[in-house]
Order: sequence, then structure tokens, then C-alpha cells
Amino acid sequence: MSSALTTVGAPATGAAVTPSARPLLPTPELDAAEAAWWQRHAEVEDRYCWVQTPAIQRLLRGRYLRRVLHGVPKGARVLEIGCGSGWLCLLLAHFGAERVDGLDPSAAQIERARAAAAREPRGDRVRFHVGTLPETEPGDTAEPARYEALVLHAVLHHLTRSEISGLLETFTRELAAPGARVFILEPVSYRAPSARRTGLDRLIDLLILLPRVGRKLGLRRMSAEEVAVTARIDLRGDSPKEAPFQPGELEALLEPYIQMEHTEPVLSFSYLGAKNALLMQLSHPGRGRLFLWPYLWLLRSLERVVLCLDREAVWLPLFMLFEGRVRGRSNGAVD
Repeated sequence: MSSALTTVGAPATGAAVTPSARPLLPTPELDAAEAAWWQRHAEVEDRYCWVQTPAIQRLLRGRYLRRVLHGVPKGARVLEIGCGSGWLCLLLAHFGAERVDGLDPSAAQIERARAAAAREPRGDRVRFHVGTLPETEPGDTAEPARYEALVLHAVLHHLTRSEISGLLETFTRELAAPGARVFILEPVSYRAPSARRTGLDRLIDLLILLPRVGRKLGLRRMSAEEVAVTARIDLRGDSPKEAPFQPGELEALLEPYIQMEHTEPVLSFSYLGAKNALLMQLSHPGRGRLFLWPYLWLLRSLERVVLCLDREAVWLPLFMLFEGRVRGRSNGAVD
């Protein structure tokens, strides 16, 4: 499957940018493969690999989620693009957003999101749609109300360069209220894959895989359900369009549209260990629950130390939180 490739240039600030092979343009074949991947794997991604449970979210993601939730103005209209199963949209509504529109290109994810909204007290404040940009209703000629906040939570690394630029330009020109807040979480790889592994790398690997210890030797029994779910996860691979950003790459794409105010690493590997601990519970519900919280506390404690180290010391991608405002508009154009 071929696609146009390009190298990212330096951002306007003049900082160096690592070359990237991120596709410049999407292709119908690539988009179809991405949609099919999410149709097959949406449920395991949601339950085990990424979203996980509200309690795990509070422990592993609470700090940056609070920053996003409290940074969105009360009573605001919020747009989340790439909302997945809708859990963050529902949190935004719970914390005071007046209206939240969640969009995702995966119909399977939107189906899960709508089902979740139907169970929530403030679900009527949230609307979910298949797609990557809001669509106007047929015959609607009125100027749409603009959004006071945009949330992009781990979605841009599933898009090509042209899709990212098009999304940001459309939002800033047509959808954003003046000074709209923008919150972006994306993985960035700061160390080359060929770099020599360190003792820290091996310690992180050991902790991530701790819930799996003893399985191959038969020291920890695996239920049929754990065997089946683990096989689905291990065989799924990354989605066809998924690739973490290189240092400076995302900043270069954001710079024409977003005035950055805050950037920090907030997550790295703890969610990977949580996945293995959740799988362990399929075979050992009682023991798994007792193991889960001390284990996640240990993972998160080490992760907080790692997030303070030199970024090139960490072999796994760092999830960076980018926070800012849309750049000013003059006669409908971005200044």
C-alpha cells in the first residue's frame, strides 16, 4: 500500500525537527484499513489497552485530566475530535461543559459512546457523530455557535500530515470562538529505536510484564478467557495509520494555528502494566484485585520519576500534554 511521504521541516521558532516518514496524504486503502482495524479491535482497546476503568484513569491519568477538565471554561461548548468510546466527553459534561460534541471516524467507537451516554445523568449534554469534523444540517444557513475549547486526546498520531493541518485550519477559521482553549495529548518518541537498552529500560520492562510472570512455566493458571483476550491483543498490532511523533514534529504542525502556553510529559508506560493486570484478573479475580492497586501505585511512582528525567533516557514514547489557545483571526484568517 503506497502513500505520499514527506519530511517535516523546522518550526517557525527555528528549533530543529527530527525527520519523519509520516504520510503526507491519506489514501482510500489506508483509510479503509484503519476503519477495519477499529471495527475489529474497538472493544479490547477500550476495556484493556487504553481507556480501561474510571478508577485506573483517576490513578494513572488524574493529574493531567484535572488540568484539562478545570482548564475548560464552565458552561463552554467543547469539541473533542477522536473521542473514541466517549469517556472524556462525558467527563467534560460532568465537570460543567454546557455542550460537548464528540467525533470519531470509527462507527464502532461511536456506537459504544452513544450507549455510554445513554447511561449517564448528563449524557444529554453530549452528542456523538461519525467523522472528523462537525457537519452542518441540510438547509442550515445560520452561523453555527463556536466552540470555546478543543480536545484532541491521542488522536493526531492516527492522522496524516495533511489531515492534521486541515483539521486545525478548519477549527481555527470556522469553528473556534476567539481565544478558544486547546488541549492535546500525543505520544512523542525522543530516543532512537537503535539506542542501547539501559538498566532503567530493563526495570520498566520487568514491571510492565510482572502480571504475566509464571504463565509460560505454568506457575500462574490462565483461564480460557484470558488466553483468548491476550491472543486478540497480542496479534492486533498497531493500527495502520498509527505512529508516535518525532521531537518537534507536532509543534511544527501546531505552530501556525495554536499559541502554545504549556507543555509537559504526563504519561508513559503505566497504562501498559495496567493492561496486563486487567488481563490477570480474568484468571484470578480475587487475587488480581488485591494485586492491582499496589502494583499500579508502584508503576505510577516510577513513571513520575521517569517523567522528570532527560527525555532521551526513556525508550518508550512519552505522552506529552500540549495546552494553548487558537491564534487570533483577522477577517476570518489566522494571524
